[in-house]
Amino acid sequence: MKHIVLLLLAAMLTFGAKAQDPQATADKGIQFTHITTLEEGQAAAKKQGKLMFVDVWATWCGPCVRLGKEIFTQEAVGDFFNKNFVNCKLRIDPTDEAAKAKAEQICNKYKVSAIPAMFWFNDKGEVVHSAVGMLPADRLIAEANKALELSKQSKKK
Repeated sequence: MKHIVLLLLAAMLTFGAKAQDPQATADKGIQFTHITTLEEGQAAAKKQGKLMFVDVWATWCGPCVRLGKEIFTQEAVGDFFNKNFVNCKLRIDPTDEAAKAKAEQICNKYKVSAIPAMFWFNDKGEVVHSAVGMLPADRLIAEANKALELSKQSKKK
């Protein structure tokens, strides 16, 4: 009986940890880094020679949570994004006041007026493309392809 209780407790803790982050993605989906400054993600993107993808979201945003659970977890989406981008999440409603101030500063700088908002940055830290809303997987990948193409075009100039 004691072992059953311990197994149930361990299962509850394991599943509870995953449920704490409604934007947590499955192993086969997009692998994200949670950031509080864009410089964190930009350094990694520059080192890897990739664009940086930033998902701006909040825990109270239904479409944000759905995007995280239904789209970002898809294997095809994960394969494409993990190959081409350093993927970052910026939560705009953190409980930490310093993180909240940094998120607000980023939202003001990039004129985030609706979420979910998605941005693709080049290695210079410039926005090459953005999209807003709950996008189906095929449209999200199409938007990401636009970002890749726009980045290539800007390098030619």
